[in-house]
Order: sequence, then structure tokens, then C-alpha cells
Amino acid sequence: EGQRRYVETLSTYARQFLDQMPKPPVKAVRHVPPALALKQGNSVNNARSSVSTITELVDHLQLLFSAAGTTWCKTCGERVERFSVKRVIETLVAWADGERILVIGTLIPDEHEDIAELMRQLVADGHRRVEVDGQLINLDSADAIALLDRSELRVVIDRFKIDASATRLAEAIENAFSFGECVAEIVLWDQDGRPSRKFYNQLTCATCATPHLDPVPAIFDTRSTIGSCTTCEGFGRTAGVDPNKVIPDPRKTLKEGAVVCFETPAMRRHRGLMLRACEAEGIPTDVRWLDIDKHAKAKLLGFGIGIFAGVSGFFRALEDDRYKPHIRILIAKYRGYAPCPTCAGTGLSDDARAVRIEDYDIGTLQRTSIDDLTQWIADLKLSADMTGALEPLLREIHSRLSFLVEAGVGYLSLARPSRTLSGGEMHRVLLATSVGRMLTDTCYVLDEPTAGLHPHDTARLMKVVERLRDIGNTVVVVEHDPDVMALADHIIELGPRGGEHGGEILFEGTTAELIESDTPTGESLRSRRGLPAARALSPNYLTVSGVCLNNLQDVSASFPMGAVSVVTGVSGSGKSSLIADGLYGKLLESRGQRSSLGLGTVEVHGDEFSEIVLVDQGSVQKSIRSCAMTFTGAYTNIRSIFASTAVAQARGFTAGNFSFNTVGGRCERCDGSGVRVIEMHFMADVALRCDVCDGKRFKDAVLDAKFRGKSIADIFNMTVDAAIEFFGDSRPILAALAPLQKVGLGYLKLGQSTSEMSGGELQRLKLASYVGKSKSRGRRLFVFDEPTVGLHMLDVDRLMTAIRELSGEGNTIIVVEHNLGFIAQCDWIVDLGPGAGPDGGKVVYEGRVAGILDCDSSKTGHHLRLSIA
Repeated sequence: EGQRRYVETLSTYARQFLDQMPKPPVKAVRHVPPALALKQGNSVNNARSSVSTITELVDHLQLLFSAAGTTWCKTCGERVERFSVKRVIETLVAWADGERILVIGTLIPDEHEDIAELMRQLVADGHRRVEVDGQLINLDSADAIALLDRSELRVVIDRFKIDASATRLAEAIENAFSFGECVAEIVLWDQDGRPSRKFYNQLTCATCATPHLDPVPAIFDTRSTIGSCTTCEGFGRTAGVDPNKVIPDPRKTLKEGAVVCFETPAMRRHRGLMLRACEAEGIPTDVRWLDIDKHAKAKLLGFGIGIFAGVSGFFRALEDDRYKPHIRILIAKYRGYAPCPTCAGTGLSDDARAVRIEDYDIGTLQRTSIDDLTQWIADLKLSADMTGALEPLLREIHSRLSFLVEAGVGYLSLARPSRTLSGGEMHRVLLATSVGRMLTDTCYVLDEPTAGLHPHDTARLMKVVERLRDIGNTVVVVEHDPDVMALADHIIELGPRGGEHGGEILFEGTTAELIESDTPTGESLRSRRGLPAARALSPNYLTVSGVCLNNLQDVSASFPMGAVSVVTGVSGSGKSSLIADGLYGKLLESRGQRSSLGLGTVEVHGDEFSEIVLVDQGSVQKSIRSCAMTFTGAYTNIRSIFASTAVAQARGFTAGNFSFNTVGGRCERCDGSGVRVIEMHFMADVALRCDVCDGKRFKDAVLDAKFRGKSIADIFNMTVDAAIEFFGDSRPILAALAPLQKVGLGYLKLGQSTSEMSGGELQRLKLASYVGKSKSRGRRLFVFDEPTVGLHMLDVDRLMTAIRELSGEGNTIIVVEHNLGFIAQCDWIVDLGPGAGPDGGKVVYEGRVAGILDCDSSKTGHHLRLSIA
């Protein structure tokens, strides 16, 4: 309803696309403020979107650098400034007080301009002389004929002593600036050699005359034509040398051959040059590459130091010999994406990087962590007049950065691409942005904001949510986390179960009253359970070692075979890097599927699996044409049943007529999907119920065929639980649908498309395809990524029962998870941390779950103790 009311405020042109937008199925909605919905997950795919763009901090930084930035020449490195008349006079008084000077203005004629006519015009304007090679020539003399071949005219504006009238001096300089080149040249006419200085009224280097663009906000934007790097077009990376392939094992030292491209006999000379250059620069060659200073790494991987041309310089030199087959093979071996060598990975043009504040350009600042950038803004010292003018802007930047730090994403950088953020990270960034905007009287609707968050991060997130409330907003949260419930001012519980067995308001009141109620949530909150009895574990382990990805530095971990292991840690501690990228990626490589990451250091022992299965948020392809019935295979048998009905046989219908994916019985207006999607260019696409079949997917003739009083459209609207009862005598259908019940998806409608399912529902849908299947497939490894997303506490227990069934068949289960109720029921735990980003990447604890309760350095252990107390 909030969206519908917003749409009513749009222009007539915009509303014409939304005339068919239905009203919500309610009698009335009162007191609706402007509404914002933050949905679960990360749907951003735009390669140009980054943390800085979605938080709008890039706009604020552009304004800061436009106003307070200093331009340094991109050619000679000298400071570049635009001289005003007043500034020129001050400089001249200090440089040549009492001297006789010439003020010269430069005029460069156009290609087709008549020089003779131009000289006549200069005379008419009162300019009598020009300077040529130290000589003054009158424009109306015979010598002026020699000027016809000149490419420029150096017009003498005036000549006088520097202590002459200030008004006369100012007028002469202003006249010189008014000429085409906007430069006033001052010549000390009486001194030997006639020294001179040029003062530019434009942003041009006074030393080498290199022009620069004015520092307007557009030149700091990687999406603009004047602000983006011409080599990488603003993306910050190009196809080049992949550092992970050049240095596959960062645990080695330079002497031990960390840079593998120099280890062949033909390239040993470059290795020697590198080692000698490092010795001259004081870069250690006998410590691990992991431990070398990042600035030294950048020089070695870039274009070198001293006698060493650098890795990038080495490969650039090879480009001249690409006609040789072995050189092409060598280049291809190390090919990958690398930071753009022109803009150093910032995506910015030379003019943008030439503007700096305290030796930092805007691209470098956006690549630092938000924690460091917040401190830099707080410590920034500007001139007194600049500080007064920019104080509101600096306060706004610091405020927005502080909200990001408070939300627990300070380890990110503003340049981090949005599409690489996890769902939890995206949620926190958007929340911090909303708080930073300081909107009031707004309704925020948050869909499971703690999805993907460690309990430690949840506490920080809720401080941000409370800040939204405290500045005058209404916050409505859909959530299952007990910690969030404890902070709520008002709670509404729906139930008693899912699907058609739910939809009733069971409770409405405070958290304290909910805990005392007899609702499912109230009972769950009251029942504090300890750890279950420990199960016997296999003496055999699956071990992964040498993981050096992202913030992981030579990490190793072990997982008992045939058990349920859980990997925990705060968001950004390296869980996905260890399991999804390291362990799973290496197992794929061993099966012939090459990973895009450099996994040369990763080793896996104990791989005896017949199959490895990754069940993550993207395991099931979301599609409007896929649903629970088609995914499980039950649809085939259901179509056969309807094809055998009396009406179907009388009309010659086959099973194909009851398929919404093929032409025949389906509605052709919506192609059997039941909805029509209207593409919107200014907001999210709108899905409208089909106006021909009214969302039933099929033609009326097909809907006339009924089985036990139900049409095929009625089956689509049945829940899994209802379908199991309805088709109770059909073994194939029961076998297909029963696993959905086991994993807690009994409430799903058979026709609900996967595009409408949450990440947690999609994971459980894939899990159901393995539950209860024959053991003939052999022992398998299952890797789950946060399967409890969107689950109530009672549903978590059902999920664990299904996973235990997989484990009981001899399969090994590894789960990346934050849910404390799930963690408590696992056999083995690997906890990463202690913090996020550069403060994480280490194994804090590994062993039985009970042991982590005594680990003081583990944040997971701390919260687990509180949950079972």
C-alpha cells in the first residue's frame, strides 16, 4: 500500500504503466507514512555499483575534493594553481619589487585566421608592440611583415616599474588574461637574460605548461567520460597478469621462488635483478611473501624499483615478442584480471588522481577501509577559511562513515563492488545509509535483516535499527532471531503453523508477555536447552590446509568424516573463503573443474567422496517457470493422473495438455506463468495477474478435467502438506513430496515459483532432493551455506533432523552457520576470527562444540554460553 500511494504521486506518464497495479488484499490501511522496504539478500549485478555509490558517500567526497583538493602536475609533479589578479600582484611584489617589467599576453591564431587582419585589429585595440626573441617590434613598422609566419603573437600589454600604480598593474594583468591562452607572462626587462615567469588564469602548470581540468565533481566520477580512466573505462581492472598465478604460494620467500614466472632457466636473470633491487631497497627476501609490506609488494608486482622492471614491466616487455609461440604461451599462462596499470586500480583519469588532499587522491581513499577513512576524516586539518566553509560537509561525511562502522562493516572499503557483498553486508550498508540520510516519519520494513549475521554482528545491527526508531521512524521487522525479539517494542506472532494452517494472529504485545504465552514462539523462548549428548566421531578426517585467500593467511582446518560440522565466525571472518572457495574449489579442481582463483597452495586430504554437493543461496536457479512441484518431479505423475480422467480422455487430452511449459493446454496470454511481468525502466518490474486466465495458468477446457473435485489449477494452489494428504494413495507422488515435509517446507504451495522463494527455502528445496534417497550413490560431502535463513526456531529442529538423516547414511556435512540453536546440535565446530576483514582469517577454535564454551577468545563461544544458560 505504501508503494501504491507513492506511485500515485508520480507523473501522469509514469502512472500510465501502473494503472493495473492491484490494491493490497486488505479492507483498510491507516496512518501509512512513506515506506521503504529493505529485502533480504543482494540483488545488485551492476559492475559499476560500489559501497560508495549506494551510500552516496562518493558524492560527498567529490564535493570535498572539488573544494579542498590541491592539483599537482601530472607531468612534472609541481603544484598547479589558478592565479587571480590579486595573487599575481602579491607574487610580483615579493619577486621583483622595484624592477621594470613587461606584461605580455599570448595569442595563438587559428589555422584559417588572417594574421595581417589580426595585427590590424590589435593596433585598433591599442596594442602597439609584440616581443620576438627578446626584441620589441612595432606592429605598424616594416619589421612586422616577419610576424606573418609566426605561430603565436606575444603581445606587450604594458611596461612599467613594479612599484607603479596598483590599478595599472592589475589592468595589465587582467588584459593579458583576457587573451586566448589566459596567461600573463612577466619579463624583468632590465636584468641580464631577462628572466620571466608565467601566471596562468586557468589550471595550467607554470613549470611545464601542462593543462589540467578544473576539479569539478564530475572529474572524480568513474562513470563520467572526463573522470574515468581511458584504459579500463572506469572499472579499475583490465585483462593482464593475475597476481595469484604469478605467486601461487605466498608462503614462500622471494629467495625460495615465490615469483614462479622467474623460476625457469630462461628467466633466472630477472630473478637475480629482482633480488638485487630488493637488497638495495631494503625489501626482505628471506621472509614469506605474506609478511612483506603491501607497498613493497605493489612495487614488485607493478613496474619495479631500480634495476628491476617489475612483474608488470616484465610482461609488458614480452608483448613485443608475441609473434613467438612460446612467448604467447607464457603470457597466457599468467593471464587474468589485474588492477589497471594506468590508474592503479582506481578507475580514475590522470586529472582526477592529480587532485590530492594530504597526499591522498580520492581513488586511494576509497580503497582504504572504512575504519581508516573515518579516522582520516576526523583528523583532517584544513585552512581556517576552508574549515569554516566545509564544516557541514565534513560533519556529514564523518557521520555517515560512523554509521557504517557502527553497523559492523568498517572492514569494507568504499570501492568494494556491491555485487561482491553478502546479503548480510548489503543489508547493513543499506541500513547505515538510511540512518545517514536522517529521514524521519518514515516506515522501514526490514525482511530478516539478521540473515547471514553472527550474533555479535546482530547486536551492532540492532543499534542501527534502534537509531532509526529514535530519530522518529517506524520500523517493522520480519525476524526469527530471539535477540531481535528481545529488543522489540511490540511483537505480533502469526501461526500456528505454515501455509494454510497459519494466517492467524496468535499474539500481540510486548516481549515479556510473549515469553509467558503458550504460542510456539513463546514456548521456544522459554525452553533453554543445553547441548545434546556428544556422538562418537570417526577417527578419519577431511583436512584442508594452506588456504591463502582474501584475509585467510595459511589456514588449516579438519572435519570428522560422517559427522555434522559447523563453521562459525563473525561476518567477514573468512568462512566462505575457507569452505566455498578453498575446500570446495579444490575438490572441484581434483575432479577436473578448474577454479578461477589461485588455489595452488590449498591441499585437501581425505577426499574419498563419490560426489560433492554445494547447497548455497544460489544452488537452485530462480525462475518464474520453476516451482516445488516441477523441482521434485511430482508434476509428471500428477499430469498423468489428470490425463486419465474421464473429461481428459473424452477430449483427447494427454499429459502434455496439463503442462504449463508447453503449448496446448496452457494460457497463451501469460505463457502458463499466471502473471505478466511489465518491465519498468524507472523502478522494479511489476508482476500483474494474467487478465485472461486470472492466474490459473490453463485454458478453461483443461480446467474442466478434475480429479477428486480438484482441477490442475487447484493442485497448484495446494500446499505440500495438503497435497500429501490428497494424493495419499499415490506412492510416486508421496515419495517426491515427503522430503519437503522433512526439511520444513510443508507450507509451500506446489505452484509457488522459485523466483519467489527465499535463499533459505531454496537451500532446503535442494536438500530435500537428497533426503531419503538410496545409499547406492556412495558417501557424499554436503556443504551448506546458512540453510537456517528464514527459519523459525521449531523449523531449525526439523532441518537438523533432515541433515542428521543424511549424516546417518554415511555422508559428511559441513555447514556455514550463525544460528545458535543449530550450532548447539552439531558434532564439530571450526570458529574463525577473532574479528572481520584484516582482523579475522584465523582459526580461533576447532573441536567439539562443548569445548568452545570455555574459549574466551571466541565470540561464538560467548554467545552460545548465553543462549543455553
